[in-house]
Amino acid sequence: MLVSAALAALLVLAGCAEDVDDAAGAASSESSTTTGPQVAPSGGAILVLPPADVLSGPARADLRALVESTVAGSEDGAGGWELLEPATAASLADTVEIAMRRTGGDGTVCVVGTRGRAVLGPSFARYPATRTCVVPGPVPAGVAEERVAVGDVDLSRLGRELGVAARAAAADGAVLLLDGGDGMLDVRWRRGVEEGVLGAAGGSGPTLGVVTTAAEAVALLDAQAALIAEGIVPGGLVTAEPGGDGSTIPDARDGLPPGDLLPTARGLLPVAVVVLDAGPESSTLATVLAERDIPVILPTVLLDAGAVGPDQVVLHWRVRWDDALVAALDGRTAAEAPFVLVPGPASARR
Repeated sequence: MLVSAALAALLVLAGCAEDVDDAAGAASSESSTTTGPQVAPSGGAILVLPPADVLSGPARADLRALVESTVAGSEDGAGGWELLEPATAASLADTVEIAMRRTGGDGTVCVVGTRGRAVLGPSFARYPATRTCVVPGPVPAGVAEERVAVGDVDLSRLGRELGVAARAAAADGAVLLLDGGDGMLDVRWRRGVEEGVLGAAGGSGPTLGVVTTAAEAVALLDAQAALIAEGIVPGGLVTAEPGGDGSTIPDARDGLPPGDLLPTARGLLPVAVVVLDAGPESSTLATVLAERDIPVILPTVLLDAGAVGPDQVVLHWRVRWDDALVAALDGRTAAEAPFVLVPGPASARR
């Protein structure tokens, strides 16, 4: 049965375990610009978006637009899709549970995002007749393969491509990776970046640092700047104290943050390129990187939103999540959806 052009309005769930039955009559919006997927939602069809707090504002808006155009652009005639967007990651499991219950246990529930994939299994165990689809893959643990369609992306390959580009642009410096909780990526992406920077055998030398928050990244960059000001080259040799006779080694701890950051800042070569995901932490860090004119590799949506200056960009990237979603909603498993890599001016800066 073809998906209807009627698309239920987005509903943001503000809490955990909140019953949303009163949203069943939400107003719909019309679109007929894209050929839509084919499904058979006998008991209703609900698509669960990533939580609002696991994507940056630009990435969240871009993904929502892709999903809307994918599910809404189809022939008239059948029941439409309802979209649910949890307000936070903490309410995601309850949202998936509500979606299963709302379809009557024999409809279709599709989850978009890696966190939704992770929580699908327990709800499926209670509603095993529900047809499911996930973007990206693989098939979640605890879900029967014959009951799930997958629209996957080769996130390992994407990460490696970004890592190789970052390593080349960094030259004699280091790469800093912000793995900030992007709700559409998983460990394959991070490991791919690491492999691209360090090489399949693990590489050699202090060429890669990994942080999970913008605050950690800024603190590390500040610590390295303080080390250099004291005459210490991060990841290299200690030089003489500025203005001295070469007999004094400065105390790099003066004025620097305590804890594990100092060894990382000292051991890592000076950061020359930063790789960002599309999580909310990346929007915060991008502002700092723009002020300091540090070269970046980042999602295209952040570049389009003006998060950094175009001349800073080593490479920007975009995943065709709409292609993956079409494959999943069509009931076929896609080996991978395409991604697009676009070199920027900073790729030749060093």
